[in-house]
Amino acid sequence: MSDTNRGRAMPTSFPNIGPTVPALALSALTFIAGAGAGFLVLGVSGWLVVALLLALGAAAVPRGPFAAILIVLLAVALVAGGRPGYAPPLIGLLAAGHLLVAVGSLSAWLPRRASVQLAVLRRPLLRYLVVQVAAQIVAFAVLALVRPAGAEAGSVWLGLVGAIAALALAAVVAPLLLRPAR
Repeated sequence: MSDTNRGRAMPTSFPNIGPTVPALALSALTFIAGAGAGFLVLGVSGWLVVALLLALGAAAVPRGPFAAILIVLLAVALVAGGRPGYAPPLIGLLAAGHLLVAVGSLSAWLPRRASVQLAVLRRPLLRYLVVQVAAQIVAFAVLALVRPAGAEAGSVWLGLVGAIAALALAAVVAPLLLRPAR
């Protein structure tokens, strides 16, 4: 299709509102976040190879279950490793796990050869930062302030209560987010 402007054919296209990045950059970010979290939580081990393969799967097939499996693997490894409290592996897992889900949900809908305008990524980035700040504050408050020192068994129950609370919150919020726009 084309518009005419004084007899000349002008192609119609999307407006250019700024610089762009290839959609594959989002897939690369997914892999980097997964690999970084795997290294931070697992260190150099055989499980790191599994984490790297899951991160590669999450980058290659963003609609697949690989990101979720990777997050669960790293969370189980973190709890089983017995690292107490609010430590760098937990901070990294919270940030990277959220980034895996956020970037994966964006790249799941983009063609591989697409270009993404950076202005379009501003709102998801701000949403990511707001959620991360809140999640890190809550994690710090629960693990550093509420949990008594040396109460490792209590932290498992605290995690279960937190997971149930998160599922209840998701059950309340998800229908609001999934209803059609008017």
